Amino acid sequence: AQVYLEDVDNLEDIEHAILYYNHAVILYYLHQYKESARILEKLFQFIEPLDEVLVHKILFLLIEVYLCMYQPDKAVPGLAYLEKLVYGGNGKGDKASDNSKESSHRSPSPHQKYKLKLHM
Repeated sequence: AQVYLEDVDNLEDIEHAILYYNHAVILYYLHQYKESARILEKLFQFIEPLDEVLVHKILFLLIEVYLCMYQPDKAVPGLAYLEKLVYGGNGKGDKASDNSKESSHRSPSPHQKYKLKLHM
């Protein structure tokens, strides 16, 4: 089966998400931020069934692209989603939420630091 990377609007098969992510990375390094953002935004729509590592990479790159385009307001939803993934916040006022607040004040574990460095 052929995959046409230029036709991101027809992204229907989740199996091709890694190809589109790699294409967005290449566009990012070529300073074609608008095209990279277009691909990453499309991937963000299908983010739930993807592997957690790929989701983190997509979100970090999307945030970076928005910052490179001087559009930090567009990065806020990605940051909120990433924070929810990393800290597991559920937004409820129960004990689990209190524990996540406590953990957000602690420094990240070595495993979390490693995951954050993977994108760099």
